[in-house]
Amino acid sequence: MPLNFKKMPAATTVEIRKALEKNGFKADETNHKHIKLLNEKGQELILIKGNKEVRKDTLRFLIKQFAEHKGITPEEALKLLFEKK
Repeated sequence: MPLNFKKMPAATTVEIRKALEKNGFKADETNHKHIKLLNEKGQELILIKGNKEVRKDTLRFLIKQFAEHKGITPEEALKLLFEKK
């Protein structure tokens, strides 16, 4: 079942990076345009540098990747990353 775009928050690359870092990813390497984030298993996610709003389809892809790395559903990943505590 695809993620519901209406439920997805608008998010900037900085917000996404902070959410990923709170969930076990650390910045490993950067170049002039991208940041590679790795978790303890060596799984990686790539983010663009800057503080730009991420397109919904790109955000959906990142959430799906994060969910696969964590072994959870995309819906659970969305809550884990963006739900206010």
